[in-house]
Amino acid sequence: MKTSDLKVLSTQIKRYGLQKAFNSMKEFDEWVQRLSTKQIAHFGSLHIDPQKIMFPIELLMNEDLLNCDDYNDRVQAMLKLKNGVGCWHLFSNLCSPYFLNSKTYYEDMQMISQADTARYALWIINDPNFINSKYHHEDLEWIIKAHDQVVASSLANVAANIDSINSPYHQQDMQLIAQVKSTCLQLPRTYPMYGLNYLAMNKVSLEDEYHLENMKILATKPVAKKFLYDLMTDPNTINNKDAKYYREEIDALSSAKSKLSAIAINNFITNPEDFNYNNIEESLYRYGFTIFDIILINRSNSIKGNKNPKYLEYLKLLNKIDDQFVIYFEILMSDKDLLNSGYQSDDLDLLFTITDKDIFMSLYCLMKDKVSLFGNYHMQDVKRISQTTNIKTRDLLLKTATNKRSVNSMHHEYDMEYISKLDLDDKDASCFDSLQYLLVQNDLNDMEYLDALKELYKNQTIQHTDATKNYIKTIEEQVSSNEKVENKSLSKNKRRF
Repeated sequence: MKTSDLKVLSTQIKRYGLQKAFNSMKEFDEWVQRLSTKQIAHFGSLHIDPQKIMFPIELLMNEDLLNCDDYNDRVQAMLKLKNGVGCWHLFSNLCSPYFLNSKTYYEDMQMISQADTARYALWIINDPNFINSKYHHEDLEWIIKAHDQVVASSLANVAANIDSINSPYHQQDMQLIAQVKSTCLQLPRTYPMYGLNYLAMNKVSLEDEYHLENMKILATKPVAKKFLYDLMTDPNTINNKDAKYYREEIDALSSAKSKLSAIAINNFITNPEDFNYNNIEESLYRYGFTIFDIILINRSNSIKGNKNPKYLEYLKLLNKIDDQFVIYFEILMSDKDLLNSGYQSDDLDLLFTITDKDIFMSLYCLMKDKVSLFGNYHMQDVKRISQTTNIKTRDLLLKTATNKRSVNSMHHEYDMEYISKLDLDDKDASCFDSLQYLLVQNDLNDMEYLDALKELYKNQTIQHTDATKNYIKTIEEQVSSNEKVENKSLSKNKRRF
């Protein structure tokens, strides 16, 4: 290198305080060796006041910038950018070859200088997708005029997204994002995804004929936005002829009146196998659910709602149910045993009339129980329990209605009727416990059950009332009748031989 060139470089480096840009003499020497005659001439021709430079001053030595024939003009353009507070580190993007070679360089610089902050334009000013986009100018204008930072960042990301640029929806998506409130959007790299800006960049959604309609739905800030986003971007749903209820499902979710309604509707639609009511954002604990309530919310027997003949009817119905009941209703609507039993419609109709939470939960447990569903007394037991206000009596009725021995016996109706007549207040704890123990025993035959019942009565463990006497008498008659039938059958068999 000529001594004169080296002198020029040294003078300029001292003038602009650029010594600190090099960590060692070796680094300085390597930079000098890389410079062409043109680059040295450009650097030497720089005559601006160092005090006026707000951007990182080492950019003056950027080799791509130094290679520009209009080096001084570009530096002057950079000087006009006074809006780099908090983002001066991004100014190196102005020296990207993609931007330096752009035909709209000076026009873009002028627009960026008018923004409140250069941050969001600088995010993408070096992105080839944005530079070469046919929407480049109008997109940059949207970013510059954005009314807040979340909107600006969202616009910037969509403006540089190749899937959006190549779609027929780009311009309308950008306009919608520019107009909505920031609560409809998400900052970059925030999860789970639900924002309008993420939908505008989702490849699956951009192939959906309903993309614009879905964008407008998310722009209304629906409470089910996360579930809506998942459905709107599901490749198994979009343009799938088998997904015949797609729009009805979108309508149901977008109309959800509360987060609990949204959870119930989404579960009815998707039947998530790994759904965890404890870990989701809308934790049920926030809504007064206890650990005991959540234990009862079991989806192991659930199927997708679209397998139910009343699917569309139930989708709409879920949004009309009180929040304290809606999760349980959805479980019953998607329960395959209840559906196959033939009782689902009648059970749900009765359940809609119940406002007492305790009675509701007793009925819910009964309606999910296989023993009851496939027995012969389900509807009678449902009606009896729905009319029982005493908690202890109702609890004992529920245990009996779901007890295999009782349901399969000939005297189940008598069991239920007898329990209904008992006065199980707090003073009858021993009576309650004894009957409860006896009634839930599955390994007793009718005779053993009768003997145990008589023993309890003899020892005054259960109430000495007319109801008890009549109950024991009824069981005796039933057992006697069964024995006669069995003996008669045996006699016939003996005569055959």
